[in-house]
Amino acid sequence: MTRVPVEQRRYSRSPGEASDVELLPAGDVTPGVVRVGGTVRRPHQPQSLAVADYLDWLEDAGFEGSPRFLGRDAAGRDVLTFLSGVCADPVRVGLIDFDLAGPATAFRDSFNTAMHWVPLQDPADAWHGWERLDPFRRLRIFADAYGWTAEERLRLPEFGAEAASLSYRRMKHNASTLGGGWARMWAEGVGAIIERRRAWLKVNSGCLVRALMD
Repeated sequence: MTRVPVEQRRYSRSPGEASDVELLPAGDVTPGVVRVGGTVRRPHQPQSLAVADYLDWLEDAGFEGSPRFLGRDAAGRDVLTFLSGVCADPVRVGLIDFDLAGPATAFRDSFNTAMHWVPLQDPADAWHGWERLDPFRRLRIFADAYGWTAEERLRLPEFGAEAASLSYRRMKHNASTLGGGWARMWAEGVGAIIERRRAWLKVNSGCLVRALMD
């Protein structure tokens, strides 16, 4: 398929195209996202074109569950196709959050999933209703389902602690340099939550490895 390069792509509304406007729920760091007819308009960001290239790649690969990047409108906003659906609905429509997409290993991606859904964190920060879950049992089930190797299982605690340290530095940097939602999350204590996760992984490294290997 021949396309205009993402950096040159401009979007113009077609005659008769719906133009009703709806303010969409705000994410953590990107305010001002709106639906205009069958499109989503969001502020252009430094990573926008890289994400646009990735969305093109997904389209070429035949993946139908992601938005399509249509270009930038007259206001300079990114324009994407709108996927109708309900967030986290068991009747899944597609994936719309690609801001952190980038080169990674299968283990890194699956670790990030486990971090949220086992979860791998201090029990003090558990979501309401998750306080009594057994993270060690859930981690073993998760690791077996994803086929983690013995080497991956043995290095999980150290890998997780290093990932937490990197996340802490990134969040602190973004809060001080970008402000906005990053600064709000930092002020609300996200740094302390990440630090508690790192400490929990270190203190429980032996229990984690035994749960994964025994």
